[in-house]
Amino acid sequence: MTADDRPTAAAIARELADLARTLPVGTRMPSEHQLMRRHGVPRATIRRAVQSLVDDHLVRREQGIGTFVHRRVEYVMSRDRAPSLHRLVEETGRTVRSVVIGWDRVPPPVEAARRLGVADGSAWERCERLVFFDDVPAGVTAEWFVPGVLDHADIRLEVCESIQDVLTDAGYDPRRTWARASSEAAPAEVCTRLGLAPGQHTWLLESANVDAATGEPLLCSRGRLRTDLIRVICELDG
Repeated sequence: MTADDRPTAAAIARELADLARTLPVGTRMPSEHQLMRRHGVPRATIRRAVQSLVDDHLVRREQGIGTFVHRRVEYVMSRDRAPSLHRLVEETGRTVRSVVIGWDRVPPPVEAARRLGVADGSAWERCERLVFFDDVPAGVTAEWFVPGVLDHADIRLEVCESIQDVLTDAGYDPRRTWARASSEAAPAEVCTRLGLAPGQHTWLLESANVDAATGEPLLCSRGRLRTDLIRVICELDG
């Protein structure tokens, strides 16, 4: 094979992308050495091809182990969907768990509280959690509970990790009444917890939630989620 006959990095990337889309999440992709022999190209060409798949979130690399098929979780934010990241991730077949990293009483985010009609400046009970997808740190979230909505929330969340399920068990049907999403540089503490490079961008998701049947304000939330693990989709009502 002459140099002119060798495939380009872009051509190899297209072939690998087609392959990755047909394989289950977690499947090991061909190694650099295998691809070099198959295509007769230098390692630098293969690395450029694979990096383009990493950039498109089709594969993930594990240093010294290999390259594996990857899919981002699609997190749809809309009024008619239950605001449960936990349930959504489980529906994709992945394992999701959360670890409580703090409980305190502080005022909620001003805009979310205003949207709930309870922006009086009072302190609400706040739960901060570190969320894992398949044991990989995926996000840091905080939920503020409207006073009087959920007694002994800390004890309830020791038994059930899904706030959606905890509220449902308490007789509520949580729905978003307001939400917004942006991509912003994460604070240093968040980067450390999620294993990200300093200043790396994450999704910043904020929402206010009410009971679907009564309109009673329930809670507001603010979360930082990894962009390489989650794709955020916002649906607007007509």
